[in-house]
Amino acid sequence: MMRLPAKLVLLGVMSMSAVGCGMGGGESTAQQQETPATGRVAVINLDLIAEKLNRDEAMAESLKSAAASLQDQLKTLQASYQSKFNEAVQQVSHEAPAEATPDKQQVALLGRQLNTQLSEAKRQAQVQLTNHRQQLVAQFRAEVKPVAEQVARDRGLDIVITKNDTVVFAFASAVDITDEVIKAMQAKAPAKTAAAPTGQTDVK
Repeated sequence: MMRLPAKLVLLGVMSMSAVGCGMGGGESTAQQQETPATGRVAVINLDLIAEKLNRDEAMAESLKSAAASLQDQLKTLQASYQSKFNEAVQQVSHEAPAEATPDKQQVALLGRQLNTQLSEAKRQAQVQLTNHRQQLVAQFRAEVKPVAEQVARDRGLDIVITKNDTVVFAFASAVDITDEVIKAMQAKAPAKTAAAPTGQTDVK
């Protein structure tokens, strides 16, 4: 099974509606001049937000639990296949040599088939774990997005991107709204906790 990282790397770009976009071709020069300039960028650090809200630990724990469950299922399946194979071997061992030869070939074929099925089960388990991780990340990003949009809008910024050294070469600290997003999400946390019993859903 894959080793669970201590921190989840959350990459990508979160876009938001730009204020003043979509001007029609029939507008006058004066109208265009009154339209505020757009394209001002805000930057957030999703990893830091997850860390400060303890969501990185929660997601890692969820992944760990899912991995343990899948591992248990694989162990049960492997034991079942092994038992089935052992029974076939034992049955052949009680046959006369002349009769056992074709049955031994069948047993060998069974062993290969069971190994193939087990390998496929392991592959599917890995896919499920990867999908679970992606769902957790997507859920967290969806939770952060509207908050980041509002904070950026309040600051007069139009676009929100995530901090990523391979994409964002440099930026002024004044456009980093990470701390404000953290505070805004922390402020929302009590209300969300109170509402959880009536609308709680589990991540599958």
